[in-house]
Amino acid sequence: MKIGFWEIVVVLVVALVIIGPDKMPEYAKALGQALADLRKSTSGLSETLQENVIEPLNEVQKPLKDAIQSATDSVNDIKTSVEKAADLKLDKAEEKKAEVKEEVTEVKEAAEETKAEVTEAAAEVKEEITAAAEDVKEEIKETAENAAEGENA
Repeated sequence: MKIGFWEIVVVLVVALVIIGPDKMPEYAKALGQALADLRKSTSGLSETLQENVIEPLNEVQKPLKDAIQSATDSVNDIKTSVEKAADLKLDKAEEKKAEVKEEVTEVKEAAEETKAEVTEAAAEVKEEITAAAEDVKEEIKETAENAAEGENA
């Protein structure tokens, strides 16, 4: 919490009214000495804390920081290795996919050729069956005519 200029002015005016103008310099001097003593005590305390607490903590933290850094480096190395392995597997999968796609294309082409051959063979068989049916029809007609002539004779 900060004390602004106007707050200080109000405190001084209240102190002047309560203490009076005659004793104000004595109290100001006593307050100044108290603040100086407080500053000396806090600086000594701060030096003691620095020497007895902060520096030992820093010494304890250093090996921990080194261990953490080492672990972080190991994790990063493992991560890089895993990413490389994943990329390699992905590349192999892409190659396999291309091979399978090529094989599927070849099978489709062979199926189209087979379909064309079967269609052509079916047309030939149909022609042969039609021709054979015509021959049988002619034979039946001749047999029927011969039978009709035999009855007429």
